[in-house]
Amino acid sequence: MRHFFYYLASFVVALFFICIGIMFCFLPDSQAKIDTLTQFMLQNPWLSYLGSILFIAMGAAILINIKLNLKKQSYKIRTGGLLACLDERIFEQYVDTYWKDLFPKNQVTSHVTIRKNKLHIEADLPYVPLSEQKPLLEQIEKDLNEILIKYLGYTQEYLISINFNHASAV
Repeated sequence: MRHFFYYLASFVVALFFICIGIMFCFLPDSQAKIDTLTQFMLQNPWLSYLGSILFIAMGAAILINIKLNLKKQSYKIRTGGLLACLDERIFEQYVDTYWKDLFPKNQVTSHVTIRKNKLHIEADLPYVPLSEQKPLLEQIEKDLNEILIKYLGYTQEYLISINFNHASAV
């Protein structure tokens, strides 16, 4: 849902600038066009109200998008009578350290998010020959599972999405 508001706001802002740009391209040509535009707006006040509502909606969508993106994502772990709250950045730090250990000569782009109290890990790994990918994926799953349980106490199911770069990207 977060991405929807971002794309909506971006689309509306882009459309706004395109329309204003087109309008300013034609306005300097003649005073008559400026007068016609002014008369049109004065004779159709509903157009001004519609424009106002659109600008207010666009501003609200941008504010909602900002609010959603600032929301902290954390995972709550209850052990005994204690409750621990782990920020997704902690998970991301452990995962990034793992990628650096696994691929010391390559930069691995990864992203960790928590949605509905479930961990999602996405990673773009460097090129690995097809015959070696399955054993590597099994090892990654085993290692990440161990890290999540041993260091962070995360015993829930998690989703991992891994993409391997093509040989030409090496």
